[in-house]
Amino acid sequence: GWNTDSLKADFFYSLIAEKLWYLEAMNQGADRTEEFLFYFKPLEDLFLRDALFKMEVESKIKLSAADVNNALSKATKTIKSKILSSPNRDLIHKIHLSLSSGKKLDSLMKLSEFSSIQVIPMELKLGVLQDEEIEDSVFALAPGKSTQPINSENGWIIFYIDNVLFQAVDIADSKVVDKIKQTVKDRRALYKMKEYLSGLLADYRINIES
Repeated sequence: GWNTDSLKADFFYSLIAEKLWYLEAMNQGADRTEEFLFYFKPLEDLFLRDALFKMEVESKIKLSAADVNNALSKATKTIKSKILSSPNRDLIHKIHLSLSSGKKLDSLMKLSEFSSIQVIPMELKLGVLQDEEIEDSVFALAPGKSTQPINSENGWIIFYIDNVLFQAVDIADSKVVDKIKQTVKDRRALYKMKEYLSGLLADYRINIES
């Protein structure tokens, strides 16, 4: 029941009004007041930060055909896994050696020598892990297999694969494919941003005095 032309006209007049208010505010020096600067400076910083991110990080992330194919392949999988965790490097390497020789995880965890190892169930999908290289190694494994020991921030860990569930991905749906590609881009952007900030702050030292 709305008149489209009337809506367009109202919107157009509102744009004109906004512009006229802006020009009048500039004429009265509103852009130089303390109140304006107080609210505008954080917004300016925000836009500058976003522009820097797009220029130095986002624009440099390019996906190859192999990257896209790899992402699509991983998007079809849901990995049911267990994370074996311990601060003891030798213990993690020992249980990895036992798993590699064909011994069952359930049997190994009943042994007293491995009782201190933490076992955490985890469901993995594309993008859940921050490290793409570790994700590639996990998603390449079959049930019953495990990764090499990984030295993480929380100690030594191993990913053990319980099961791999498959679901179809409609590669003809551009929205679905774009979402999968964006998942990879977002993770790479996070890594590249950390890399860029490290380089930016390399010559600076922060001293905290008590």
